[in-house]
Amino acid sequence: MYIVGIDIAKKTHVGGITDDKENHIGKSFKIDNSVEDFENLLKKLAEINADISKFVFGMEATGHYWLNLYTWLCDRNFTVHVINPIQSDALRKLEIRQTKTDSIDSYLIADCIRLGKYCDTNLADNDMLALLDLTRQRFYLVDMTSDIKKKFIAMMDRILPKYESLFSDMFGKTSRDLLKECTTPEETLALDTAYLAEILRKSSKGRFKQKKK
Repeated sequence: MYIVGIDIAKKTHVGGITDDKENHIGKSFKIDNSVEDFENLLKKLAEINADISKFVFGMEATGHYWLNLYTWLCDRNFTVHVINPIQSDALRKLEIRQTKTDSIDSYLIADCIRLGKYCDTNLADNDMLALLDLTRQRFYLVDMTSDIKKKFIAMMDRILPKYESLFSDMFGKTSRDLLKECTTPEETLALDTAYLAEILRKSSKGRFKQKKK
């Protein structure tokens, strides 16, 4: 069995391979966070042993940067152990030289797997991970929308102080259609009254039938 320890980073990971007898196989190597380099990783493994099913992987759950490589390997039915960085830190403290470099860390992670000094992080399946990501994106967009609305209201309070009181929802269709025609008090006053009334009638589907002071 061969263990591939991978030190995760934002753009470029670092891998190191050991066998079950603690022998380092070759030198540590870099893996760009791209499909092309993931494919190159498999070619590198095949050069060591044609039966790449003999390889297992270990990596730390570092932010979200590990997810691309993790899901890519899992889709190809590799065994991937995701460990908490605290576990590899504990093994590092047992080393005489407690140096932290990407290349050393990749072998340290491999040693964690080889020695069984780890607990797999409980992970959701790919569908759940995708749902979690979509949920995070939704919260981000909701927060961004809320922030933009606050800035818009603050700006309208300076330009048209009474504008918000004219509509049940100043971000609704009627309000938006009116603002497409005029964005300042001067532009609003310059509109023909009949034309203004028609804009409001159509946009509100007849709810703005009477004059509103």
